[in-house]
Amino acid sequence: MVTFYQPKTNDMFITEHDHIIFPAHLHSAFELLYVVDGEIDVTINNIVHTLKKENFIMILPNEIHSYHTNGFNNKFILVICPLHKLEKIRSLVLGKKAVSPIVAINSENRTIVYDLFELAKLGESPTCILSESIAQVLFIKIIHSLVLIENKPAEDEHIICGAITYMSKNFRERIELQDVANHLFISKYYLSRVLNATLNMGFCHYLNFLRVDHAQYLISTTGMTMMEISLDCGFGYSRSFNRAFKQITGITPSEFQNGLLMKTTVVSNELPPIN
Repeated sequence: MVTFYQPKTNDMFITEHDHIIFPAHLHSAFELLYVVDGEIDVTINNIVHTLKKENFIMILPNEIHSYHTNGFNNKFILVICPLHKLEKIRSLVLGKKAVSPIVAINSENRTIVYDLFELAKLGESPTCILSESIAQVLFIKIIHSLVLIENKPAEDEHIICGAITYMSKNFRERIELQDVANHLFISKYYLSRVLNATLNMGFCHYLNFLRVDHAQYLISTTGMTMMEISLDCGFGYSRSFNRAFKQITGITPSEFQNGLLMKTTVVSNELPPIN
C-alpha cells in the first residue's frame, strides 16, 4: 500500500497520482479531486462516494474525509487550496454541506476541466496571480454546480473532529489514547469506540499513519537522516519507525527515499478533448 503525503504549507497544492490511500482527516482548506481515469472511493463524513472517470468531488473546509483506491490503473488530479486563497467564496459554504459533492462532467460544464488543466500547467506557485485567479474561477464553478444545504453535525462529530485535530497537532509527541480522552473530557473507552467506528482503525494505527505521512514529507523535502526523521515523527526507535513505515506504505523508508514515491507535481501539456 502506497500513500501520499499531505501538504505542510499554507500555499496551494497540486498533485497527480495513480493511487491514493489516506485515512480520515480534516483541515481548513478546500480540496478538489478529479478522476482523469479509473475509480476511487472518497468517504466524507462517513458517507462513501465512488468516483469514476470524469468525476469531480469537492471537499469543503473541516469535512472529515478519506481516500481509497485499488490498483494503479488510475489517474487523479488533486488540488488543495487554503482558505486565504478563496476568501471570496468562503461565505458561500460557511455552515453548509453538499447534498452530493460529486460533479459529473458533460458537454455543458466541460470548461471546468479546462480550468483544472490550465491550473495544473501553471503549477502551485504562491506568487502566480494567474494561477490564483484560475483557482478561484475553478472552485466557484464547482461550488455553483453543487446543491448546498445547512450542515447539521452528526452525533459524536465534535468528538471525532476534536480527536483528529488534537492528534494532528501532537502526533510528534509521545501521546496515548488517554491523553486525547483527557483533552476531550471523555472516557478513553468511549473515544476508542468512536475512533474505530469512524476511522475503521484503532488509535495506534491512526497515530502511526499521521507519523508516517509526516516522515514521507521529511524524506522528500529535507536532508535529515532516518534517525532524525524517526525521532522528529514521534517514533522512539528506528525499528518501530521502519516497521510502521513498511506496514503502512508497503516499502521501507530507504526504498521510499530511493525514488519509490508518487509524483508530487502535475506536469501535463494535454488538454482534454471537447465532446
